[in-house]
Amino acid sequence: MRRNSATTIHGKKVLPFFKWVGGKSLIIDLLFMRIPGSGEVLAEPFVGCGVLFLNTNFEKYILADTNQDLINTYQLLKEDPDALIDELKKLWSREYVNKEAYLKLRDEFNKNPFQKSLRRSAIFIYMNRFGFHGLCRYNSSGIFNVPFGSKTEKIPDFEDYKDKLMAFAGKAQKNVEFYCQDFERTFEMLPADSVVYCDPPYAPLKSDTFTCYSGFPFTLEDQKRLHDCAADYVRHNKGGKVFISNHSTDFITELYSDANYIDDFQVFRNVAMRAEERIEVTEILASFMGDDCL
Repeated sequence: MRRNSATTIHGKKVLPFFKWVGGKSLIIDLLFMRIPGSGEVLAEPFVGCGVLFLNTNFEKYILADTNQDLINTYQLLKEDPDALIDELKKLWSREYVNKEAYLKLRDEFNKNPFQKSLRRSAIFIYMNRFGFHGLCRYNSSGIFNVPFGSKTEKIPDFEDYKDKLMAFAGKAQKNVEFYCQDFERTFEMLPADSVVYCDPPYAPLKSDTFTCYSGFPFTLEDQKRLHDCAADYVRHNKGGKVFISNHSTDFITELYSDANYIDDFQVFRNVAMRAEERIEVTEILASFMGDDCL
């Protein structure tokens, strides 16, 4: 194993329209110290807000996530961006940017869990923008339970936000496939020699750290299963490359001790309810490279 450290951030980037816990907008240039910016196929089994997708130039993309609302929204944005944007614009006013209206829309959203519709995706985007810290969180019954972002005062310019939506939609129409599925299924369908970036729910820094935003925990056994998928993929595809982000903990460092590289860097986390919990943490990027074995 080789370990390198990187602490500086530089370079212009394309920003996603979604806020996302653990999103990589602030450190994407650090990821590019390892991850190629172009090639034949980029797969993201945990696509999240899609910042890597937006800032690369691959011939084909396979983008997956277990969040059905996220994938439905991306598919609708790809299929008919104007219709989704028109539906969203109806909610982008002072009439709706207040706690009472937010909770009413959240109740409407929760009446038809995971149904694919323009209205539901518009509310999903609205709640991401005006809910607390842009969290996306469900309970074990699939109920979205993020409270209103009480500090929201100024409504952002809709045209600026529309530009981000259209940038995503434009790129999504160019040989991009979206799937709602477990990461293991995504690995099973990958073409040979793909570049794969995995940004899973992180291993907890402490035993009481909250990481269950989907309603179902991503367990340590799931972390091991992801490691095995990555190692197996490059073992059978010598031109393949798999990159995995996570917290730098004893468990994760030991789990990825067989990676070709482990890079670490500092990241500021600011979604905690209490200010004293919004701290810098150390993340790692584990790299498995079939054509660069030690």
